[in-house]
Amino acid sequence: MDRTRAYWLCQVAGWSLFHGLQLSVHTENWAPGEIQTTLLTWALRVALGIGLTHAFRAYARRHDWTRLSLKQLVPRGVAVSVVVGVLFTGLKILPILLGPLRRVARSRIDPPLAWGVIGDMLMVGTWMAIYLGVHAAWSYRQAEVDRWKLQARAEAARLDALKLQLNPHFFFNSLASVRSLISEAPRRAKKMVARLARLLRKTLQASDEETVSLREELSTTQTYLQLEKVRFEDRLDWTIDAPESILDRSVPFMLVQTLTENAVKHGVGQRRGGGTIRVEASVEESAYGSSENTGSSESALRLRVANPGRLEEDAGSTRGSGTGLDNARKRLRLLHGDEASLTLEQSGPETVTATARLPPPSRTRAGDTEEVEPVRHVPATAEEPPQGAGYSNGAPQTGTDPSLPEFSRDRPSAPQPERIRGSAQGKDNGKSRTRLLVGPPSYWACQVMGWGLIPVGVLLQNIIEQNAGWGALLETLIGAGVVSGLGIALTHLFRIYANWQEWAALPPRRLFPRVGAAAVLLGSTHILILFLPGPLSTADLPAAWLPWLRAVLDKIIPPAFGFSVIMGAWMTIYFGLHAAWNYRQAEIDRWKLQARAETARLKALKLQLNPHFFFNSLASVRSLISEAPARARKMVGRLARLLRRTLQASDKKTVPLRDELSITRTYLELEKVRFEDRLDWTIDAGEAALQRQVPYMLVQTLVENAVKHGVGQRRAGGTIRVDASVEDEEAPLRLQVANPGALGEEAGAERGSGTGLENARERLRLLFGEEASLTLEQSGPETVTATAQIPRPSAREDRLAEGADERQESTPTPRDSVPAGAGSP
Repeated sequence: MDRTRAYWLCQVAGWSLFHGLQLSVHTENWAPGEIQTTLLTWALRVALGIGLTHAFRAYARRHDWTRLSLKQLVPRGVAVSVVVGVLFTGLKILPILLGPLRRVARSRIDPPLAWGVIGDMLMVGTWMAIYLGVHAAWSYRQAEVDRWKLQARAEAARLDALKLQLNPHFFFNSLASVRSLISEAPRRAKKMVARLARLLRKTLQASDEETVSLREELSTTQTYLQLEKVRFEDRLDWTIDAPESILDRSVPFMLVQTLTENAVKHGVGQRRGGGTIRVEASVEESAYGSSENTGSSESALRLRVANPGRLEEDAGSTRGSGTGLDNARKRLRLLHGDEASLTLEQSGPETVTATARLPPPSRTRAGDTEEVEPVRHVPATAEEPPQGAGYSNGAPQTGTDPSLPEFSRDRPSAPQPERIRGSAQGKDNGKSRTRLLVGPPSYWACQVMGWGLIPVGVLLQNIIEQNAGWGALLETLIGAGVVSGLGIALTHLFRIYANWQEWAALPPRRLFPRVGAAAVLLGSTHILILFLPGPLSTADLPAAWLPWLRAVLDKIIPPAFGFSVIMGAWMTIYFGLHAAWNYRQAEIDRWKLQARAETARLKALKLQLNPHFFFNSLASVRSLISEAPARARKMVGRLARLLRRTLQASDKKTVPLRDELSITRTYLELEKVRFEDRLDWTIDAGEAALQRQVPYMLVQTLVENAVKHGVGQRRAGGTIRVDASVEDEEAPLRLQVANPGALGEEAGAERGSGTGLENARERLRLLFGEEASLTLEQSGPETVTATAQIPRPSAREDRLAEGADERQESTPTPRDSVPAGAGSP
């Protein structure tokens, strides 16, 4: 159900229920001859309530009240409540002036006019509070969803950027060139390896922020083009033109890189003669303010990447809406709103231009500054180009210093702070029990404000009517307070019971009957506790038993019915908010799962390509080029195979354990080249375990953790043992990765809660629920073991929200897959 339908459903149901309750509690309204009058009055008041509040809603939306602060919103809300309340009262008494409806109006104006105005003001104010409160809650949840969407898009973009650089058209061709150059031109091979390492270091160690400075983005693009130059040789030229004044402006991470790779792949790569790629950055005159390339923060930033070619040469429609450009558009919208744009057009007979327009920071989408973490700009370094610098083919143009190879130095990597931290099981259980019995502060605030309307209304009524002294007024207020307190107590007890029985998880067909019965029970209990002693002791009741019972029921049933309706309304609001919250939480969890999956894939690459592994591997390749060319060629082949499997793996969130162990084995073989005799391993997995599904790169994360913190910390090295087993089809999969070492040797607590393991725990929870676990323990005097418990496949299928993830299609097992049983290097 969309928001518009939900709004009208709440309008009709809410006003109908409210005025129905208001009229039904008076038994005289249902006397013979009064039913038609009562129904007509009810219809008029429902129509007035819907009409006036809908008019207010249109006015508030037109003037954007939902974006106002509380200091601005409260005075406006009070003023509108007074105006609409008076108007509501006036329209209610208007039928007095009309002959056919005079009797209806007179029979319904029971309280004095002033009391009616006050009551209608409170009624309208309550409606406004509910409307704006629900809107604020929805906006908050939507902002949270957008934040996770943004993180998912950013991580997906970083992964796509790596794929664009490491795909078969680029990275594997580069490795093939390295292998061929090892024998033919060792110096060129070393130079190419160095550039490849520099490019990947910039990409993999880049900031985890959603945006970076234009200076840094152009520096990464420059390195990428220099590496492509080795492949395309004279077929590829380029120019980069960006004024110094705008190099500190923020742009989405890898935006220019994506556009440039698109130009290389679909432009230069499709033409025999190659061509020149032109990258330009400037500010433009727009609605934000005029500019003459001053870099003013009030001017829009325009990025252009032009390449030779025609859109129709290579499926222009597809190229304009491909994965890379579509991802860039979505990230632009999430970061800058609808004012940002990305277009691809035929700007000349033989020129295709991609143009990205970014609004100035002051026009960034409202709300993002609070919901999205701020961007931290990196200060300029000594290697920055002079003002007005432009580059052509990696060398400065006229008027620039040829000693400046790039815009900025590489930045050191910084670990991304986790947004979600796990807690101990005991603490979680204690918090759950406390939350079940006590409830959050927001719940109590709603309870007090809602039930507090009863004594407030009684107080206003007595003040207006002036029919009692202060003593009687105090007694009346105490009675109203008892009514409200009993209502709070009964509904809170119901909440405890409903949470204990998990009513919020029931489907509507099972929930509605329970809610109806509970509403009648609570409403009747409320009245019996309050009013039963009075009728039992009343002297004017009949002495005979049957007439006495009828008289008591006549006094109890009307208020019991009214309070049953009130209890039903309370339960409707409670479970309605629960349903809305659960729906939004499910959407958040889905995006969290995607963000965690993309983050895990990126971090898996970082684990393989970090300075402890990838750059050491490239350094080994460079040294082996002269000393042992055959070993260098073999190492390059293994590196290409490992990265191909990682980057071209399925986008599914889980993979068969067989495939996961195959990737792990290739990783260990490559580490063997570095560690030599210091590293051994065994892999033991039964056939039943090999068919189970595991989170993508889970075993790889645990094994890399064992290599880094176990074998890598000991001079003699050691053996890593990977074991996987299941007792039967219904039993969970048990994964164990053991390595030599002690948790106390290297910050064991930190190692057990580091980024990689914490990410793995969160992905296990999102995929398999609370039944999954990942622990790290000292299992022996010199042995540390990481153990993952993964429930049976049916438990996973219950957790997944997307039907595509239900189809577990595994890729064919390569010949070097790990067989059942033990294996060793």
